[in-house]
Amino acid sequence: MAYVGELNTNILKSIHWLIYLLGVPFILGVDFNLNKQVVAEADWPQLLKAGILGPNTITHTQTNQEYDYFLISEQLVSEVTQPFLLPKVH
Repeated sequence: MAYVGELNTNILKSIHWLIYLLGVPFILGVDFNLNKQVVAEADWPQLLKAGILGPNTITHTQTNQEYDYFLISEQLVSEVTQPFLLPKVH
């Protein structure tokens, strides 16, 4: 299992309890400064019963990583289309 840091782990535990208590489907926008592979290897999607969906492009230019994506409850995964990035407006 991948190590994702104490702060991220505590955030995930709080989110897990909230989802459990509410018992509702969810779409969670995340920016843990971790790429999707690390989050998947840490078993977070399995714990939350969720899929990971992102724009499949670099969202953090300093590290050339995709750090912005969504954890989506299994009940909603088939209802959500591929997210994409909008161009910056100056």
